Amino acid sequence: MWNTDWSKCALSQTDTDKSLSSQPKSFQLTNSGYETLATNIPLFHKLNEMLIAIDIHRLDDGSGIDSAFVKGEAKYHVMSD
Repeated sequence: MWNTDWSKCALSQTDTDKSLSSQPKSFQLTNSGYETLATNIPLFHKLNEMLIAIDIHRLDDGSGIDSAFVKGEAKYHVMSD
């Protein structure tokens, strides 16, 4: 298992020219954006429906995915239409 580089996309861990986004400011008081990801990522993984290959265990530092995302100020690629 390897560690997450929080300066990159928390999910793909790739270096790209695409801009990264973090939790919207409106969610920062409740952490609801990270909570949604923390709930959905394991569900998609269990269904084998993740769009990218990912070791979801590296997203949890022992305190839960949502907590690790908050601590790491997780960033991710925004899907555009």
